[in-house]
Amino acid sequence: MRKQLTLRKALLLPILLIALTTLASATPIVGSLPLAGLNTSLVQGTDLSAANLIVNANPVITSGVGTGNYSLIPTGTSFGSATLDILNLAGFSFSNGTYGSFAATGGNIVSQSSVFLNVLLTGMFTPGPGMPGLDAAPSTLSVTFTQTGSSVSAAYALETVPEPSTYALMGGGLLLLGFMRRRVAKKA
Repeated sequence: MRKQLTLRKALLLPILLIALTTLASATPIVGSLPLAGLNTSLVQGTDLSAANLIVNANPVITSGVGTGNYSLIPTGTSFGSATLDILNLAGFSFSNGTYGSFAATGGNIVSQSSVFLNVLLTGMFTPGPGMPGLDAAPSTLSVTFTQTGSSVSAAYALETVPEPSTYALMGGGLLLLGFMRRRVAKKA
């Protein structure tokens, strides 16, 4: 009977720790969201290979159903206009008053030619009031432009990156469970 009681205590401690940690913080947003740029045009430069390229999309809208927490955002939702300046990737942002905003902090050019440009931006997505109970989270935004003649199309893929602290907490809990189980097994 005593062994059974000790095992219950051993299992209760990690569950209590996880519950308290969950209550102490809001939930970070997770998932991904596809977007498209309408009325995309070159503001500066004659093709996508220009060293000082500036591209504007007005508006940027959701082009499909998101995953995870982003599934709350309806297809066709506008996030306003977005301008990508190849010389200032950290200046990129878009927002929607209800669902939130993305602001880049940096990025790099993945691929660039006269008819194709792919940029990977890093930044933060901050949920709006339409996504209650969620915290801002580090995110990446893949931006792809394709040019055919004078027509430019834009596609965006927003994805939230889990914070290292999430993995650290989960790892700590697993280690604690293993330690407690080993301790119980030694006593038996």
